[in-house]
Amino acid sequence: LPPFVDRHSLVNYAEIIQKAIGGEINFIDVFWTESGPVLSEINTACSLLTHERLTQYNIARDIALYLNSQKGV
Repeated sequence: LPPFVDRHSLVNYAEIIQKAIGGEINFIDVFWTESGPVLSEINTACSLLTHERLTQYNIARDIALYLNSQKGV
């Protein structure tokens, strides 16, 4: 994240959007402006390949762990 973006505020904003749309797994694109965050789009099904390559983070693993934890809930 750029140094001017507060990680906690960004996560909080994404969680508010997530709860409002009622989805389980979404990719929420946000632009951070001088006035704060601006919602760009909500992706409910997209490829993780580019995101994982750029961030070097295994997003698919986290999704699989989450889905596995929801069995029987």
